[in-house]
Amino acid sequence: MAVSTFAFYFVRGNLSISADERHAIQLDAKEKEFVLAEMRSLLLFINGILKGLHEDDMTAVSKAAKSAGMGLWPSMHHLYLW
Repeated sequence: MAVSTFAFYFVRGNLSISADERHAIQLDAKEKEFVLAEMRSLLLFINGILKGLHEDDMTAVSKAAKSAGMGLWPSMHHLYLW
């Protein structure tokens, strides 16, 4: 979802361009909360995947990976913007 949110604001949203030509997406408080919450969740999934790989536990890797993406919906649907 962060990618689609990013894509929307990159194409149609409120942007500002820095001196080094990077694009900053201007978000309101609710949008910022949503993006940061999703980023934190994805970091937790990555941590689970890396931990499973380190422990050679492919079941844990699979479980962590399946929880990301659409598996993220149950924990974050209340934050969606529509």
